[in-house]
Parts: sequence; C-alpha cells; structure tokens
Amino acid sequence: MRTTFEHARSGDKDQILVICDFESADFNDTMLGHDHIFYARLRKHREHRSQNPMTNPTDEPDQSETAAPKPFRLTMRNRLVAWWEGYDLSALKAREKAEAEAAGVIEEGPASPSNKAAGALDRFGKPLWTATRIQVAEKMWGEGLTTPGGKEYTESLVKPLGINNTMSVLDMSAGLGGLSRTMHRSYGAWITGLEANPMLAEYGMEYSKKANLQKQAPISHYDPNNFAMDRRYDVIFAKETLFTVADKGALFRKINDSLKPGGQMLLIDYVVTSQDVLPGLRSWSDVEPVEPFPWSIDEAKETFAKMKLDVRIAEDSTARQIGFIASALSILQKHLESHELNDETRDAVTSEVKLWGKRAEALMKGLKLYRFHALKPG
Repeated sequence: MRTTFEHARSGDKDQILVICDFESADFNDTMLGHDHIFYARLRKHREHRSQNPMTNPTDEPDQSETAAPKPFRLTMRNRLVAWWEGYDLSALKAREKAEAEAAGVIEEGPASPSNKAAGALDRFGKPLWTATRIQVAEKMWGEGLTTPGGKEYTESLVKPLGINNTMSVLDMSAGLGGLSRTMHRSYGAWITGLEANPMLAEYGMEYSKKANLQKQAPISHYDPNNFAMDRRYDVIFAKETLFTVADKGALFRKINDSLKPGGQMLLIDYVVTSQDVLPGLRSWSDVEPVEPFPWSIDEAKETFAKMKLDVRIAEDSTARQIGFIASALSILQKHLESHELNDETRDAVTSEVKLWGKRAEALMKGLKLYRFHALKPG
C-alpha cells in the first residue's frame, strides 16, 4: 500500500490529495480482486460559512405563551451535522452560552482530562485523542467504536464466550464503550470497561450515562503498564490496545490473576510472525502515536502456556482487518467527494487516514492481527 499526501491549489481553495493505493497482490486477490485507490479531496476554506442552515427551529422545545422562554440550545444532532458538513457554529455557540449564562443554566459535557494523566499524550507530546478525532473515528467505525469491525463483527467476537447475566466481564479496551454497552444489552452481564486514554474514558462514561448504563457498563481510565484489579472476572477481553505495552509478561501475569478459574480470555491484537520482521516495519512503527511493542505469535503462545491457559483459538484475522480499513476509506472517499470540511475536521481526517493507511501497509508487510481465545483451568 502506498500512501502519499500532495498539496495543490485550485482557484481560491487549498487542497490536500490523499492517495492510498493498495498494490499488494495478496490484498487484491483476497479482498478486492483489483487495485483499490482511495482518492479524497479535503478542501480547506479560506472563509467558513457564517451560518448553519442545518439549524431547525423545530429542534428547540416548544414555548408556551405564559412560560418564560428557555435559553437557545444547539442539539447534539445540530452539532454533529454541522461538524461533518463544515459549518461554522461560533456565532450560535456564543448565543447559546450567553443565553444559558443569563438564565443561570450551564450544561457541562465530559470533563477535559489533565494532560498529565497516563495515556493522555502521544509519543510526540500531542493530545492522543480530541473531540474531533473521536467524531472522525465514529464516522469510520460506527457509533461508540474507535477500531475496525463495526457492531456486527464486534458482537460476533464475543458470542462464542457464552456470556450471560450471571457473569462478570472486564473490557480492557473499552474506548467509547460501544462494545461494553452492547454486551450488557445482549447478554445482561455487568461490564467493567477500562480505557487507556483518559479522554476516551471520559466520553465513554458520558455515553454510558446517557444510555442509563453507568452502573451496568461504566468506563474508567487506567494505565495498562501498571494494571492491577482487586477482583476476578469470568471473561477478560482486549482488542487492539495491548500491543503498546512493553512488558507483556508482567501484564499477562496480572491479567491471569484477575481471571476466575474456568474463566476465558479473548485477545485481538497486533503481533508479528517473528521479531526479525520489525526492522522492515519502521515506516509504521515510527509514526504510531503510541510506541508499539508487538510480540511474536510464538511469544504469545509461550506466555499463555506458562500461565497454563488452554489456547482454543489462534486465528489470523489480518485479511479481514485490511478489508475493514479499505471499506472505511472508501466510505470517506464518497463523503469527501461531495462535502467541504473546515480546517479542524480536515486535519483530523487527514491524520486518521494516514494512521490507518500506515497500519494497512504494515499488515501487508509482516504485521498481523491475531485473535486468541484461551481458557483458564477450573
């Protein structure tokens, strides 16, 4: 896969041309059968639109003739549509704030976590997640999700675990909590969601509160490099997050301690066939926002064997992952061909496309995505 970023000018607009060319024969044969080119124009406006035509008076609560008028309020739908379409909401936000202050009503969203919290910053000193990046991720992967697969696929991952309402589940890659809430709704189990990034954890908990699942599927921040739990679980789950932990041996000993006898562990993560391939993956590893430490497939199996875990499934899911990435880029392509984005959104989309383009390229050069399903003896 070749990813390039080219700058061009056309009239009074700057353009960034993003080209992701899937050139791998294996990828073409297994996923698409032909070259897939993602060609998106992200247009940078010199001037933003001053109004938001998406604002609909019917979105505001009805006012009776006798009741005091309520402060103007932007709905979540207004904000999401305006963000994606690139409308400038500054004037309406100022009105909303002024009227709320005048009425003595201030609504608070998720708290902004301190940048000093573990996992808040990437390896380059920048915030790892922002509100805009979260919105881009949900546009790519689905509501409440920050990694590939979508709702149906993530549900299929946990179905073989036989979760029911008598079981406790630990999700060590909760993100925005989409899968945690789905597991509770589908199986009735109470889920403990842990997320390594404090902003994702804050937003995830806010989503759970809005769904009235703050007790059944709470999301909280943790540091996977200093993991410790004071209880045991029937199921421990982690998806695409533990590859950034350097000392996996120590981490998995603690995970094993947190697993009940007869419990199950489901791990979906990036691995390599051997550590010898890592030098050839520098174009990916050097740009990952959190430094990766993927272990080899054999190292994973040896670690599970030392803990006396019975590995029932060790499945290569690489081709499926590449397909998910290609599909998401295709969706963005169709949208970006007919929509204009503001600066902040354009930059967030560009960064996310580059990140997933590099990951897809690495997956075709020796990086693998594996699913491990292991049981602890009773």
